[in-house]
Amino acid sequence: MTKKPYSLWLGLMAVCCCVAILAGCGTVPDVTSKPVTLLVGIEDSKPFTYTTDGVAKGVFVETVTEACKRVGVEVNFKLYPWADLMRMAQAGEIDGLLSPVYTDERATFMTYTKTALAEDNASFFVLPDSKISFSGDFTKLGNNKVATIKGYCFGNGACDSAIDDGIIHVEQSNSLRENIQKVVDKQADMLLEYDMAYEFEIQAMDKPVNTLKKLTPSASPAVKFFIAFSKKSAKADQELIDKIDEALLKIKSDGTYTKIYKSYVK
Repeated sequence: MTKKPYSLWLGLMAVCCCVAILAGCGTVPDVTSKPVTLLVGIEDSKPFTYTTDGVAKGVFVETVTEACKRVGVEVNFKLYPWADLMRMAQAGEIDGLLSPVYTDERATFMTYTKTALAEDNASFFVLPDSKISFSGDFTKLGNNKVATIKGYCFGNGACDSAIDDGIIHVEQSNSLRENIQKVVDKQADMLLEYDMAYEFEIQAMDKPVNTLKKLTPSASPAVKFFIAFSKKSAKADQELIDKIDEALLKIKSDGTYTKIYKSYVK
């Protein structure tokens, strides 16, 4: 009977030693660890990405939030001008961004999901009494000033080449609303913008400017918008990107995306 307490004490010491050894080896799970939180940059582009009183909103914001939730990841959205988002993604200052179109140059510093969030055409918009027309030949636009968003591209096509080569004379700003007003005030001759963004912005303006007309054909064929991740991000590795991609695909197929879209676009 007198040996049992001593045996029990030895047993407890052995257990404590094992726990200490395992802890030193890093094999004891850290139950206090927090889920991964991704910093995702967005621009002010209603109805897809924007903020209201500091809270991120929009079709793409809600879609990506749901996708990340399904894979156990949290996401923090921050609003920046588009040109800054490109620079920050290249430098690894953000984990990802919404919602770039694919270009070969951007793919050198960002990894895109396979599943697109949406697709749209870009068009030229002018005042209703404007004599400007567009046949699809950018060289015939002459010296007309074209208002567009700084840093935008339109999908590796002829439109981007015309901008890069100076064939299209662009007047750039960080605001679609400002660009619309430039055309209305005749500070620019044309607006170059994605159709859905333009139509939503017109409806949302305090004093709707519904007099601009869209020229045909489109300035670019339909291009796709994605969530893309900085290749310098320490959090967004390929395994996580693939999981988010799978979640996006399910969101598109199970009706969740349609529900989100219709809550913004009536």
